[in-house]
Amino acid sequence: MPIDTRFENSQFKDLARELLTDPRYQGTQIVICWHHGEIPDFAKALNVDDVPDKWGDDVFDRIWQIDYNLDHPKLTKIHQKLLFGDAD
Repeated sequence: MPIDTRFENSQFKDLARELLTDPRYQGTQIVICWHHGEIPDFAKALNVDDVPDKWGDDVFDRIWQIDYNLDHPKLTKIHQKLLFGDAD
């Protein structure tokens, strides 16, 4: 699986624009790993509604799944529950 590292942490808007406009990404599944301090703004740049304003500094057990197969992007928050003490 190719890994694209062209975008720096602060360039999430550039990445969001590419993902939303480049036809190569239509109908695909994409995994994005990002600095958690930027994730809420990144999700907003991806046109997702209902995004929390802040991702907690101590939160490391979450995955956000964004589904574009609907009339508008749908955000699903998935709790991994991999380690003792991870949230429900």
